[in-house]
Formats: sequence, structure tokens, C-alpha cells
Amino acid sequence: MDSIIEKKVTNGQMTFKHLGEIKNGMEDVQYSETTLERYHPEDENGRTTLKVVLQSTDDMENILMKYFPKRSTC
Repeated sequence: MDSIIEKKVTNGQMTFKHLGEIKNGMEDVQYSETTLERYHPEDENGRTTLKVVLQSTDDMENILMKYFPKRSTC
């Protein structure tokens, strides 16, 4: 992915804006300006949970959801 950090709040939200995807050394911008990933740390009974919110096309969401576990503990 070719992405930029759109928003960074220390100990808070982090938002990545995906500009494109690198395929065979070339940038494919078909998802340009349509995909945002927002990460939010939340305290749940003394444990930090990282929540992820995707804003994208259905095609890109299906691709990204393969990489996110439903729930993971550390």
C-alpha cells in the first residue's frame, strides 16, 4: 500500500489514507481517496483494545478484512 498518515493524536486516534496499491513495482490508484483506516485505542476494564474502523469501497474492505482478526488478545 502507498499510504499517508492523515491524522495522529498521541495516545489516541491514528488515521491512514491509502493513496494506492503497489503492484509489480507500479502504483495502482484505483482506491485513491476512497480508503481510510482509523485506529482507536480504548480502555476496557484496564486492558487496551485497538478498534479499527474502515471507510472504503466494498472491494477494498473485503481485501483488508482478510488481515484483521475479529478479536485478538495480547
